[in-house]
Amino acid sequence: MEKEALARQFGTLIRRLRLERGHSQETLGQACRIDRTYVGMIERGEVNVTLAMVVRLADGLGISLVELFSEFQEGRGDTGIDG
Repeated sequence: MEKEALARQFGTLIRRLRLERGHSQETLGQACRIDRTYVGMIERGEVNVTLAMVVRLADGLGISLVELFSEFQEGRGDTGIDG
């Protein structure tokens, strides 16, 4: 799967989790110590986030990395990783 598609899928997941928890982009950004505009870029799949940023997002959302990656995997609907 192309990088851009993965970034969009991850961003869609972050948006869903943010909304489920009642965060605005601004409050999630504050919790993650990033600008709200960067949260928007992540949610739109405009950036490929680093592992360090994934950790910050999970912390800001109040979930573990295992939960975050599990949600991502379930949303992809497959078990393999395409390049």
